[in-house]
Order: sequence, then structure tokens, then C-alpha cells
Amino acid sequence: MSRENKKIGIAKLSDKKGKLKILALDHEDTFRNSIIEKSGVKEVTNADFFKTKKLIISILCKEISGILLDPDAYIKLKKSIPDDLGVLLKLEGGYSLNKEVERVTKFNSKWPIDKISKTGAVGVKFMVYYHPDASEETKEKQRKIAREAGELCEKYNLLYVLEPMGYVLCDKNLEKSKVDLIRAKEKLHVVFESVLEFSKPEYKADILKIEFPAKLGYTDLYNDGAFGSTKEGYFYTVEEIRRCCRKIDSIAKCPWIIMSSGASNSEFAEYVRLAGNAGASGYLGGQGIWKSSLSNFPNYKSMKKSLETEGIRNIRRVNDILDNETSQNSLLTGRYRNIKYKSDLSDSLKNILPEDWLDSLLGKTDKYLGFTETIPATVSLAFLDKKIIKIGEPNKNNSSFLEILKKKLPKNKKLVLATVFEPDVSESEKIISLLKKQNIKFVVFGSLHPDIKLKGKLKSKLEKEDINVYVAGCEDIVSQEDRRFWVWASKKRPYINLKISLTSDGAAVINSGEPTRLAGYLSNARIHTLRGQYDALLIGANTVMNDNPKMTYRGNHHYKNPKKIVLSSTKLDKKLEIFKGENPLLCSGDLNKLVKDWASKNITSVLVEGGVEVFREFIDHNLVDEISIVWTKKSSGKNPIYLERRLPSGNLEIVGNDIWEIVKWNIVQLHNVKNK
Repeated sequence: MSRENKKIGIAKLSDKKGKLKILALDHEDTFRNSIIEKSGVKEVTNADFFKTKKLIISILCKEISGILLDPDAYIKLKKSIPDDLGVLLKLEGGYSLNKEVERVTKFNSKWPIDKISKTGAVGVKFMVYYHPDASEETKEKQRKIAREAGELCEKYNLLYVLEPMGYVLCDKNLEKSKVDLIRAKEKLHVVFESVLEFSKPEYKADILKIEFPAKLGYTDLYNDGAFGSTKEGYFYTVEEIRRCCRKIDSIAKCPWIIMSSGASNSEFAEYVRLAGNAGASGYLGGQGIWKSSLSNFPNYKSMKKSLETEGIRNIRRVNDILDNETSQNSLLTGRYRNIKYKSDLSDSLKNILPEDWLDSLLGKTDKYLGFTETIPATVSLAFLDKKIIKIGEPNKNNSSFLEILKKKLPKNKKLVLATVFEPDVSESEKIISLLKKQNIKFVVFGSLHPDIKLKGKLKSKLEKEDINVYVAGCEDIVSQEDRRFWVWASKKRPYINLKISLTSDGAAVINSGEPTRLAGYLSNARIHTLRGQYDALLIGANTVMNDNPKMTYRGNHHYKNPKKIVLSSTKLDKKLEIFKGENPLLCSGDLNKLVKDWASKNITSVLVEGGVEVFREFIDHNLVDEISIVWTKKSSGKNPIYLERRLPSGNLEIVGNDIWEIVKWNIVQLHNVKNK
């Protein structure tokens, strides 16, 4: 499949944020059996079969970005499917057995791929049964047919969604409970090895559809019966599952999505949360969303009511997690960045601006953090004949856009200036004067200004001066580029990062009776670099009195000392280290009001360093944008104090003897759990 057609296909399947939210309605036999199981009817006619699928699609279509169907159902229901919904069709046609227990996938003989290519579907889903412990003969057959499917998709310009499906190597007469137990025990191994194989470029997969690598009922954190029988205890820890998901993300050479695999809605929601935080770009879900409505079959009025209530609630639950509680990885910010908006460029810009213009602007923020204050830490670029000819860098006085205009630029009608954010309208007089002086007619913004009061103001002024302004509308991408500026400008509060050092068993305080540094030497150096990149450091009064910290930047870069904030309702001894140099800002009261006050003082970012009660307060007030966890090798000792808050997983990095876990998100929805 050509690169351009691939992008168009993925854009068709994804939502406006670049997430894949695909509803599964593909397996005919499974769907019929689900109706029979839930409703108790003896058989399902073809008319009822299609009518039920049509009803499900009509109710849930506004909540999804794509749909997976068997080809017969698609032909029958095509007119009922909204035009903006991406459609995948099932390519496999069952399996045969090799060596009595090993499965070999077959193509759908009724619907060969050349026939599917004429239906209007954007692509196919091809399920390949795979077990890493099967014979080499069987595995090679599966590898061969997966490669063949990839070549056919490329030939017929269809998106290729490859689904490695695990199974149990056992006698077909073995009772189901024992099969399920074996499957649960070996699932992590089977899923990981399958991804390792089918991520290889030779298969030409555009998207990997992956099983979740565990049954949650057999993990330590969920071993309470909520997700099925757990009388055998647990086989994995949730941390092992998180690590597996992160490994999958690092291995995958293309976007990957998680499947529901017949799980309940609550369990599927956890799949999406855990996989999404590791880097999954979405989901492909079926029974966990719509199956409960089938108990009303064939009363279509009751089925409709059930879908409009429970069905909508089920899918929104999963979507909310994907949109708000995961790593924000999407097809727009991952391996297919730019697919959404490049086609929207005006014809005049397409001829003079390169396809990867936004890619060229992004990824440079870290260099400027700590030096720009209330100015976005992003660059601006001048393009001529699709090549970068100048770069503008930000400073604490001017945006990078104003800085690039101060440079000597060639007078050419094809010159384009591009920047990440629409600059502040307060710079408009200088910007307009310099644009006119340099005779520049084309300006491109990744997004409008995040402050609602400033949004579009500069754009309007430029257009009144006959300057062509194009806005890519990529808020979901650029808001992640300089998250600190975006949060400060849009939410009127600083960007907040909790820096938490923990012992090997998760204690935040050792209670040794004296100040104790948990982080190692190299971690401590990194902490000081982190401090230098924030406008202010914050701690609580107990930490000040117990540890007597300096709260300064002591690193090798040319960062200035951040401001000092102490949450305290009592007077502090002026002889404490914190009063040396600039006096700290002593605060007490409603935290929501305090953060607004700090923002009004041009504090755009705050690094919170303790203690435990302070961390809890920020978490409970949903005032967290990032968490930097430093896992140390120290033990907790007697009477440790735990955070007692459940946190999402993040990306891991080894720093000396410690492990850093960086957790990033936009909207924090955390639930208190009892820390064991």
C-alpha cells in the first residue's frame, strides 16, 4: 500500500485526535451464538441477524471511528453505515489442524481480497493463529500466509490490520475450565512472542491488533474475583503486565491497538487503560460493549433502549479512558504523525511547504525550558522551496516567531513562516511591521493561542493586513510540545509535576528520625536539572522542618534558581536554609485558589517535592500534569508512610542505581486504593 493511501486509510479509521476506536461485529458464528446464549432462543434467522447488527451500528456509530464486519454483513448493511466511518472487513476464513492440535489459518474463499477491494472498505483484518511452542512446520505456514496477506493488501491498496491470535496446544476434548486456566498461565508468553514475530517489516502490517497479555483476574492487583474466578491465585503482577505492554510498544514497528477478547466492559476498560499508558493507539472492542443488549432479543424496542443506555455507557467509559487517562499516544503523535491535516493545506501551501513541516518544528522544547518564562519554549522556521532556511529561537522577552522576523530573510513570494502556537497579540505591532518590511505573505500556525481570550486575535489582525494565515488545527499535538505553556495559558494555573522518591516497596517516607535522601547520586543530579527547568519548587511545612532543605538549583547548566513555595499555615524559623537568598512564598488555604494566584504571578510551572500529605492534596484536587517517580533500592524500614494513591504506569528509565518512572497525562482521574 502506498504511503499516501496508507495515511488516508488510517485517517479514515481514526477519530479527530488520531485515536482508533473500532467496534467489532465481524465473527458471524460468534455473534449468532452470543444472541442464543444471552436470549435463550434456539436459532437466529438471517433477517434477525442483520437487523440486530444494523441496530447496534445505528446506536453506537457516533461514539466510534471505525467498524469491523464480515463482508456479507457489510454488503447487506452498507447503506446504513455513516460515510465518515472507516470500515475493515474480515479476511480470514477459519482454520485447519496440523498435528492434531496446531491451528493453520485459511483465507476466506468466498471473499478473496480482490473482491474485497471493490467493496469500498479501507482495509482488512487478518487473524493468524500463532503459538510460539508449536512445531516449526506449523509456525512457518502461519508466517507464510501472514506475509501473503500483507503482499495482497499492498497490491490492492488496502490497509492491513494483522491480528496474531494465541491458543492452547491441547486435546480438543479437554474441558473448557482447564483450557482457560492453561491459556491464562501462558498468555503473557504467547502474546509477547507473537508480537515479536509479526512486528517484523516482512509482514507489511499497517496496524497490529493485539490481545491483552493477561487475564486480569490472575494478576495480583485484581485478584479479588471482580474479573473471574481466582481460586488458583495469581500468575502475574500488574507491573509485569505493564512492562510487557511497554516492551510491545518498543517492539512494534507500526501502531498497535488492543482487542477486547470477550472480556467484560469493566475488564476491557482496564485493558485500554494499561495498554494505552504503554503506547497503544486505540482499541477494537466487541462483546464487552454491546453483548448485554442481546438478552432482550428479539424485542428490538428493549434492545434499542439497552443500547442507548448501557451500550452507550459502556463505550463512553472506554473512550473516556483512552482520551483522558492514557499516554496520549495516537496515530497523530506516533508513527503516522501529520496524516490528518496535511491534506487540508491550501494548494498554494502544498507547493511550497514540505509534508513534514510540523515534524520539523516539534521535539525541540527541552532545550529552552527554564529560560523562556511565560513565552512558549518552541521554535519558528522559515521555509523556502520546501526547505528550512532559518530558525527562530525563543527567549524570556520574545517569542521565536518575533525572533525569526528579526533575521535577514530573502524577499521571495514563496517564503513561509511556521510556528507551533499563534503568538500573543501583544506582539502584533512588531510582528506586522516586520512581516510588511520583509514582504512575507504566508504564515502557518500549528494551533491558535491556548488562552481563550487571546485565541485568534493575532490571526485576525494579520488577515486584515492581507497576510495569508493558515491554522493546522493540531491542538492535540502541539499542546504536548510545550505542555507547561499550554496548561498555564489555557487553565490559568501552573503546570504541576510531582517528584516522588520511593523505596523499593513503595514507601514515600522511611521515618528514620533524621533527614534521609532516597535518590542515588546520578538521580540527584537529574533532580537538579529538573529543578532548573521549573519556575518554582514547592514543599510542605513538615518537610521544611524535618529536612531543612535549601530548595535551590545546584547543577551544571546555566539555569536560574527557581522560586520557592511552602504550603504552611504556621510561622517558620527564619534560620532555616529555605530563607537564605530569595524569601519563599508562604501559602495556605484552598489549593485551587492558590494555583490560580501563582499563575497570576507568572509562575508557569511548579515542581512539587513533598511531603506525602502535599502529594495527596494535589492528587485529590486533580491538579497534576506529570509525575516523576524515582524508585530506589532503599528499604522502608520500620513504620513507613505510603502514598496510598493509585497511579497510572509510565515510561521507565534506569538512572544509576535507581529507576525513574515518568507518568504524563492531561486529565487526572485517580482512585484511592489501600496500599498493601
